Formats: sequence, C-alpha cells, structure tokens
Amino acid sequence: MINDGENCWPSREQGLLLRAGLLKNRQALEAWQEWRSIIDIDDHLDDGSYRLLPLLYQNLKNHGVEDPFMNRLKGIYRLTWYKNQMLFHRNARLLNALRNSGIETLVLKGGALVPLYYKDYGIRPMADFDVLVHTDKVLQSIDLLEKSGWIPKDFKPSEKYISQRYSHGFIDDEGKEFDLHWHVLSECCSPDSDDDFWEGAISTEINGVSAYALNPTDQLLHVCVHGMKWDVVPTIRWISDAMIILNNTQIDIDWDRLIAQARKRWLTLPIKDTLNYLKEVLDAP
Repeated sequence: MINDGENCWPSREQGLLLRAGLLKNRQALEAWQEWRSIIDIDDHLDDGSYRLLPLLYQNLKNHGVEDPFMNRLKGIYRLTWYKNQMLFHRNARLLNALRNSGIETLVLKGGALVPLYYKDYGIRPMADFDVLVHTDKVLQSIDLLEKSGWIPKDFKPSEKYISQRYSHGFIDDEGKEFDLHWHVLSECCSPDSDDDFWEGAISTEINGVSAYALNPTDQLLHVCVHGMKWDVVPTIRWISDAMIILNNTQIDIDWDRLIAQARKRWLTLPIKDTLNYLKEVLDAP
C-alpha cells in the first residue's frame, strides 16, 4: 500500500521512516540506514515526516545507534518535550475551568495519546488540543472559552452549525489552538452518535485535572478513521499512533467491539484498509 505519498498512505521514504521509528529489531536499523541514505533533511523533509523525528530519535536511541545526526534528532525531541509541557499545562487550566462549570470533558487525539500510550511528552508533537463535550453543553462551553480568552476561528458557531458539524477551532492571543468537539467523528453527527463512546470512556488526568478518554478500542478506531483523511500536512502520523496503541502489552483490544463500532458507523472499509496496512508493512500484532 505504499505509494507516492499523495494521501494518507505513506510514500516509500515515509514508510522507511515509520519502520525505523517503530520496529523493535534489525529491521528498524535497516530501514534507518536506507532512509538516511536517500533523505537530506536540510534539503527537504515534508512536515508529516518531520513530526515523526522525535519518535525516530527515541527508537534509535533504544537501539544504541551512534550517528552525528542523533544530536540533531535529540534537539528536536527536547523541543517537542518543552512545547508539549507548555501545551498540557495551559490546557489543563481550561479543562479545570470546564469541570468547575459542570462540563464533562473527554480528551481526544494527542491529548490522550501522549499521556496514556506514548508516555513521553517528547515523542509526539502536538499543534493543538482536542476536547469533546456533551452536545447539550456546547453553547455553555463556547461561552466559557470566550470568557477565558479563546476566540472562535472565522465565526462563532450557531445552533444550526452545531447541529450539522462535529467540532470548531478556537485560538488565543498567543496563537495557541484549541478544538472543541461535540462529536468524535465528522462522519457521525446525530445527537446520539457518541453515547457509546462516553459510556465506554476511561478516566484519565491531564496535569492533575480529571477528564475522560476513549477506551483503547475506540481510540484505535478514531486514530484509523481520522488518519484516512487528506490534509496539507501528510496524515501519516496515524500509523505511529495506531502502532503505539497496538504494541502496548498492558491493554487488550476488543476486536468484536471494534468491528461493531465500525459497522454501526459505516466505516468498515477504512478500518479494513488501515488494519491491513499496519499488518502488512509494520507487522502489527
């Protein structure tokens, strides 16, 4: 399934980078050496690949790789760690404000993946924070965000807009971004679309603030479905997110639930394609 990199499937070079950053054997080192021989990071490296460099650094470090390039990778890793620490600190205050207003929150994407699965703030870069609230709390959440200094992007969501969409972005005076969700998936925007996500949610903490996250099975579904969308920045990071979940020996994926959730939402084909890729290219368990 590796192609020219024009959509969610990695190009040959991106596939090598993913293998170098994710595999735990000699195949990782072979992929690293091949990738290193054909890529000049100073000449051009697409943004999607650049976001994988901290992951690459950690895996090469675990394999004992010694290379002058490692110092540069270490710098990227440390910068990612710093930026994520700041991002989590800032958004924990917002989560606490929402909680104190009686609004339950469910942290999505990197906000859940970093503390629960990557377990290292330096490995996965994040540009924003995504948080889900119940549909009946959206307007209250928007008012709280605005009072806290967050400005809606382009326009303030109306009730009609909320009934037809699944999220909206906000930005603060420092240019930081926050995505407010009232549905997990853009494909599923009916009022009860997320009831089973909420019912199956697990408890977590963001810098000491209580919140919820999708359970591992629903998290895998979300990662795969979201990753199948085209974006200006290549969306290949969904592959590392999925593999981090699948390689976590402390959790079990409920495959019956995954199939049921995909069928319920008419998402069987994207789930089939993404899981096939993970198995064929990265030996996913």
